[in-house]
Amino acid sequence: MEDFQQESEPKQSQFISNAGTKTKELGQKTLNLLKSHVQQQLPEVPNIKTVHTPPPPSKTHNTTIQILKVLPPFLACIFIGARFWDFNGMSLSIFGSTFILDGLLTMISVSGLIGYLTNWVAINMLFKPKFKRPILGQGLIPAQKNRIAFRLAQAVSTDLINPEIIKQKLVASDLIGTYRKKFLTVVHSVITNDSFRNELKIILTDYISGLVEDPEVRAGLAKDLIEKFEKSLDEKSIEKIALKTYMMMRGEHAQLMISNAIASLPQNLEIALDKIDDSLDKIPPLLEAKSEDIEEWVSNTLFSVLQQFDVHQLVEENVQRFDEDRISNLIKGTTNEQFQYIQYLGALLGMIGGFVIWQPVWATLVIGLLIAGVWGLDVILVKKKID
Repeated sequence: MEDFQQESEPKQSQFISNAGTKTKELGQKTLNLLKSHVQQQLPEVPNIKTVHTPPPPSKTHNTTIQILKVLPPFLACIFIGARFWDFNGMSLSIFGSTFILDGLLTMISVSGLIGYLTNWVAINMLFKPKFKRPILGQGLIPAQKNRIAFRLAQAVSTDLINPEIIKQKLVASDLIGTYRKKFLTVVHSVITNDSFRNELKIILTDYISGLVEDPEVRAGLAKDLIEKFEKSLDEKSIEKIALKTYMMMRGEHAQLMISNAIASLPQNLEIALDKIDDSLDKIPPLLEAKSEDIEEWVSNTLFSVLQQFDVHQLVEENVQRFDEDRISNLIKGTTNEQFQYIQYLGALLGMIGGFVIWQPVWATLVIGLLIAGVWGLDVILVKKKID
């Protein structure tokens, strides 16, 4: 028997290899079958990516921008024209007060252009130079990229997205419970599908037939059966002594007999596979009975994962990976219109400053009355809208 065992060692190794390969094939085929039938039961999801865009600026805002855009080139033309004529030697008398007009165009145009250029330089200094230079330094935003990343991550993780907020949304929406019901519906539809059951039986039949048709596999199974039977007997029993005697005399013949018996298994397999239906029928009720436990387990697992999810670190690391152009474009993309508005508004405020320089008292009085009038009108309109 020892000689028989030594000769069988290479076959045993081959048996393990072949059986392992066929088992992997069985697993892959079963998984593919399951995926195929699950996909048939799942509802079609339209491939539509909804992008929420902010509302466009109002017509009033657009009109204001278009008017303000005209100011810088208009002031430049006035400045050039003032080189040739600028109320030279002219004055104006109103209510007994005399206003010298000489140089007024130059004063207003220069003040307006300075206001525009000052704002333009200030806004551009936020983004340029992109890289640090010996004298000019670096733009505020590129220089503070890491600080911006930290503050942005802090704002997002604290106020916008964090595990606690996500958990509250999941609980409020009952999303896990909804998908648990869908999951049970899909499982029931797949398992009760005759096509699925028939295909599963075919896969199992092919798997077992493939195993028993392989001589190495049959030899290995036969050897395992003999060894397990031998181990189940008492060491000093007559049966074990008889078995050892028989195996020493006709070991190979006995293994061949068992191998032939294994080869006949597929012929009687159909009856055994019919019992699979009974086992499959028990799965939906079992899952339904355990559905609350499954939902609780999924919820706890998901919430545990969320607790380990560091939103702050994720946002900060991603923003820090942005190059200077990308982070500048990110900010410009959301504030570009406001930056333009500030630039052009600087020209208007500069012109007003020119009038104040020209006539401090009268200009301040007129500007104060205008501001009070605009403020009062705004208050009235707001109250009217509320009422």
